[in-house]
Amino acid sequence: MAQHPKRTLTKPGTAPSPLFPVDLAHPESVPTAAATPPPPVGRRSSAPVPTFFLLILSCTLVCPKAAVAQAVLPDFLSFEPRVGAAFPTGDFGNVDPLCPPRGESCPFPLQIGTEVGWGWSLRALAEIREGWSVVGEYGRAHLGCSTTFCGSTKKPETQSVGLGLRIVAFPLGSMDVWVEGGGVLEETTIIRTRDESGNSEVSTVAYPWSLGFSGGFGTELALTGSRTSFFTPGFRFRYVPADPPDTDPDLAPITTTYMLFEIGFRFLLGR
Repeated sequence: MAQHPKRTLTKPGTAPSPLFPVDLAHPESVPTAAATPPPPVGRRSSAPVPTFFLLILSCTLVCPKAAVAQAVLPDFLSFEPRVGAAFPTGDFGNVDPLCPPRGESCPFPLQIGTEVGWGWSLRALAEIREGWSVVGEYGRAHLGCSTTFCGSTKKPETQSVGLGLRIVAFPLGSMDVWVEGGGVLEETTIIRTRDESGNSEVSTVAYPWSLGFSGGFGTELALTGSRTSFFTPGFRFRYVPADPPDTDPDLAPITTTYMLFEIGFRFLLGR
């Protein structure tokens, strides 16, 4: 019995039709699923991600971090509150309630009458090189005075602003020793117990703002391992010559001098 040739869907010698490219006589030519894997679900397989979308995504991730970094203060700035005892000396420490204005028999012809008090200051430091810092300060000293001399409400006091330089001189064990000095503008208020005629009268007299000098030394001990906060006890001395105000011409010029024994805490602002 004569065998008939295998029939195909295409003519011999021609390529498969683009409408039906599979030759049923040769099933091995059918492509498998592994040859053309389907695109992942939920993603486009051929369309590129728009450039502007990448820019928006990058700014979303980076811009907030950059803004936060700019808002953080640099670590060379620090803040230091200080408080301690104030000891008046010289003219400022004279106590003589019986001395009249410009009295000839008085060693200090002034009615001041200051006693030991206390003082505080707020300071800002900017490190200009390692161990060297510019110091800006505002402070007040509230000094004591006997009730029989100054009364119950009026007390001598000072207020000042200053600018100076602090230098870390050398290490001392786990601490650093610092020294500082600079200029200061200070207003001094004294108590007088007699008027120009010598009559008893308790009143306050504010000597005008005057230029003087402030200097001192102390130690610095780190309170944390990251060295972001420090304990800074120290001693400072204030020297400010001042002329009396025009409202009290009978008073003589004074030299405001006092010592401050303080404790302080310095905090870095950028860490």
